Amino acid sequence: QLREPLMQLLHAPPHDAPRRLLVVGAGDSELSAELAAEKALTKTSPAWQVTSVDFSQEVTERMRQRHPDLEFLTMDARNLDFEDGQFGAVVDKGLSDCLGSLTDRRSYFQELRRVLRPDGGRLLVVSQRRLDTDLDFEGSGNPA
Repeated sequence: QLREPLMQLLHAPPHDAPRRLLVVGAGDSELSAELAAEKALTKTSPAWQVTSVDFSQEVTERMRQRHPDLEFLTMDARNLDFEDGQFGAVVDKGLSDCLGSLTDRRSYFQELRRVLRPDGGRLLVVSQRRLDTDLDFEGSGNPA
């Protein structure tokens, strides 16, 4: 259900945007591997380099064993160890649902926007919670 809409959104990134894709709260789903392997992303442009992060070291170790050719890192998505503007796209497949307070969500989205390229980066959020762009994204820039 999630893969096809993501493919459409990621299919045509800005030509000069970094081809790095960050998946936050990757867990043990196959989404990162599917995104890395997706042929539709490579038809007209170079492939995305997928980096996945999760808070659980156990999960990231298991995913590295399952997909040794992909990058799975253990880190807190609210405090990412990446330089500003490193990613052309960030995918949140539900991690924001786990953040209970408005302050936590604002801080989280500020961090995601920080690692996104400022002029053309895409933030793709899948949420069960209704997000309010004026409240949840306040101070994090205009959400993509």
